[in-house]
Amino acid sequence: MVENTKAKLLNVLICEDDPVDAEICLHELRRAGFDLRFQRVETEDELIASLKREKFDIVLSDFRMPRLRAMEALKRVRESENEVPFIIVTGSIDEETAVSCLKEGADDYVLKDNAARLGPAVQAALNAFGERRKRRELEQQLRQSQKLEAVGRLAAGVAHDFNNLLTVIHGYSEDILKVAGQEQVRESARQVLAASERATELTSRLLGFGRKKPLQLEVLVPSELIEELRSLLERLLTESVRFEFYRKSEARVFADEGLLEQVLLNLAINARDAMQGGGLFEIRTSDIELDSVAAEELDVEPGKFVRILVRDSGTGIEPEILDKIFEPFFTTKGPSQGTGLGLSTAYGTIRQNKGAIQVESEAGNGTRFAIYLPVTDQPLKASSTADAQLSAQGKERFTVLVVEDERAVRRLMTSVLAREGFEVLEAQSGDEALDQFGAREDIGLVLCDLGLPGISGTEFFERFTANRPGLRFLFVSGCAAETYSTLIDLPNSTFLPKPFGAKRLLSAIDSALSDE
Repeated sequence: MVENTKAKLLNVLICEDDPVDAEICLHELRRAGFDLRFQRVETEDELIASLKREKFDIVLSDFRMPRLRAMEALKRVRESENEVPFIIVTGSIDEETAVSCLKEGADDYVLKDNAARLGPAVQAALNAFGERRKRRELEQQLRQSQKLEAVGRLAAGVAHDFNNLLTVIHGYSEDILKVAGQEQVRESARQVLAASERATELTSRLLGFGRKKPLQLEVLVPSELIEELRSLLERLLTESVRFEFYRKSEARVFADEGLLEQVLLNLAINARDAMQGGGLFEIRTSDIELDSVAAEELDVEPGKFVRILVRDSGTGIEPEILDKIFEPFFTTKGPSQGTGLGLSTAYGTIRQNKGAIQVESEAGNGTRFAIYLPVTDQPLKASSTADAQLSAQGKERFTVLVVEDERAVRRLMTSVLAREGFEVLEAQSGDEALDQFGAREDIGLVLCDLGLPGISGTEFFERFTANRPGLRFLFVSGCAAETYSTLIDLPNSTFLPKPFGAKRLLSAIDSALSDE
């Protein structure tokens, strides 16, 4: 279908029993500057066969023919997949009938004794149809966004409970592995830990496509990240797929490295599955500046971006499912071959990083993804070599207050801390902690859930530290996308996402204490 038809081929279907009248229509369209392909039909059966055989840009129909009426032709066109403008070209028609035709869905009508108006009428109908199509696409994008947001909210609620349970499973499995003497018991504990890690990954994907996963933001160079992933990507793609990387950008972005890696690996896996007989998988990075028009189309802020083009030469994506590929749980693979979360996770991840992702594909001709990430001027952070072990001096110095509403998680954390030599105080809400321990001056670290009942974790922070500005806080949460962003403005605070075991908890405490 075309909008600027004067520079493109126009494929016309003409419903007309008189060849001379059909030729007059074609003559007027050529005179108006159109380059034409056309078919002429006289019966309903011929019309249906033509609509099944190919796509048309416009349909012109005589109003009254011996074996086909215009309104019947319009009905058949609207029932088919040829969603195109429909113009009635007739010798005579009264005003009431013309209005009725327009109400039934015809785009315009042209009298044969005023055939010179046909060219402008066709151009106007094509332009109007193009605008309607754009509005429908925008409405569809809005519905898709609303659908993802709704599923994302559901995923966030489910993931919060899952991460609390997984924290308990993971933590106590580590305990069993540490103290168990029998190898059979130790192996059972390892299997539980492995299952816990797989469940953690699935929960992470749920949060990713819903844009509810707490971001671990850092300054990174996408081109360097892709170079580091090269060997892993080559192993994923198998020997039959050639991998090429064209590095044309050294710009930095502010993003979550782990999530960006996951996006690239997901795209590579999908490409591999689409190239069973081998082919080409390539990634290109480049710098691009988006003006207000281009940025609005991508739903991002104007400015400088790193563009990552990911292309494969695989089977491509059928047009009828192209607009569904970012939907959660949508997959064309078999039940044992995927969860349908890969591309929806990629979509959520890139949007969460204030970027955009587009896809172009044609069945049989491969697929091309374009990822846009906003450029930052912030410098790269020097890598840290700090020891992750908890110091004995730190253990002796601090009393830890644990504020967590989930009883099992609270017991796990207090148990780990007590074994490490801490004096531990515990509360199940911010209000309880303020009432019972607000006057305690020996507290040196607060381990606090963000999603507390009553006052929130951040509000508790502000009230508890009002008279002790140097107090260290380590926040934890199973789902904290919205509130985690506020921690950037809270001094002396760090964050540990659930689920975690004893090792990660102690490492996070050490980091929180060493940041003084």
